[in-house]
Amino acid sequence: MNTKKNQHEKLKQKNPTAEAQVRVKPIDDSGNAMSKGGNYLDDLYINEQGQFEINEYKLGPKSPYQKNQISNGFPEKATNKDMMITSGSHTGEILPKGTRVNTYRKE
Repeated sequence: MNTKKNQHEKLKQKNPTAEAQVRVKPIDDSGNAMSKGGNYLDDLYINEQGQFEINEYKLGPKSPYQKNQISNGFPEKATNKDMMITSGSHTGEILPKGTRVNTYRKE
């Protein structure tokens, strides 16, 4: 059973804005998406306050973050830089620095 897919379906029922496996990339000094350093977000959605929020699903209580997740601030529970959304219905929009990252770990 695919845990990430199940979690996405539960979120999608509560929040129809939820999209799974959305690609984001850091932005360079010129405002362009960089070729390296991106992430696929397990879930991206718009919260009750109208702001983007990220859900990250880990398969175990000690499952580590990926290198790019660490460099983009996931362990600190918020993104540490602006990133461009490069897939999904919000392609071309900016995911701002400080976007909340919720991590859910399977016990």
